[in-house]
Amino acid sequence: DAVNRVQYLEAYPAIGAHKTWEKQEEELLRSQLLTQLRNQAFRSLYDELVEASSSRTDKQQACARASQETMEKSAEDLYEMVGMKTDWGKLSRKLAEKSFKRSAQSCQVHWTHCLHSKNNRRAFTKQEDMTVLRLANGTGGRAWESVASSLDTGRTAWQCFSRFQRSLN
Repeated sequence: DAVNRVQYLEAYPAIGAHKTWEKQEEELLRSQLLTQLRNQAFRSLYDELVEASSSRTDKQQACARASQETMEKSAEDLYEMVGMKTDWGKLSRKLAEKSFKRSAQSCQVHWTHCLHSKNNRRAFTKQEDMTVLRLANGTGGRAWESVASSLDTGRTAWQCFSRFQRSLN
């Protein structure tokens, strides 16, 4: 298997080219994501507040309220507020403008698994291991989003899958 992997990576070098993230890249990703999420959240909140009102004063108040609410929230809260959807391609292009070439998928994965502050990065506890094992066996090892949400300890689906494959399976 090791020989096959080496031959595969020699034939397709781009597959194995995983460059670690620099601090500057991470800071730029955070700031650009925060700006983008604030804009998204502001637009949706403003539209929601203005929907029933027609006067200019109501619209100005809605604008001020939406602005204040979105400025007070963290990127994680805003991400949830916009339904955990954002334009990762746009973020990737913003990084490229600053000479950091990352794909949209790489940006999303890095933020979700490395930078998102609500993720639990501590070692798995014995209780978590037992729960992951039970839940994974109950779902046939296919519903990792469900396992992570049922675990309810701030673990991602990928963390649960990785833990199961490396240590529990």
